[in-house]
Amino acid sequence: MGHCTGKELQRAVTSFLPSLSALPVVEVSLASSSPIDKETTLTCSAWDFYPGDVQLSWSKDDQLLTNSTRNDSLFHNSNGSYSYISDLVVSRHDWNEPAQFSCQVNHSTLKMPVVKNLTLTQSDKGKYVLCIMTFLGGTIYSLRSPVSNRKYGLFVLTSCINL
Repeated sequence: MGHCTGKELQRAVTSFLPSLSALPVVEVSLASSSPIDKETTLTCSAWDFYPGDVQLSWSKDDQLLTNSTRNDSLFHNSNGSYSYISDLVVSRHDWNEPAQFSCQVNHSTLKMPVVKNLTLTQSDKGKYVLCIMTFLGGTIYSLRSPVSNRKYGLFVLTSCINL
């Protein structure tokens, strides 16, 4: 049975990889928000795609956001695929107005870009803030209490996830 060196194996794999492709999985979420913060962060994640070329854009009410504060990162995963994360910083003023924020991801494997939207109503915002505050309060309470009371924090966290 023949053996190949590391360089030969790398060349063989590299020549094979261009024929592979994988569609990105895309998700948009509220990364952080607090009643005392002056801004909110939205996160758009695209993962498990190949090749690594991807385009991502943000819009508010179908208007492309070009001068917004963003933090974008492309990651090369251990399985050979790529992940891309984009954080959009939204001022409290912009976030408090009724608006729909959208993340659009385009990749060579897609026939059409994937668009994911995030719109929170005032009541939704209140639920998230209340949930976060309750969870933090419960966590502090459970840290000061016996171990048996720590289940409270897990209950609140589970309830928040199901909102």
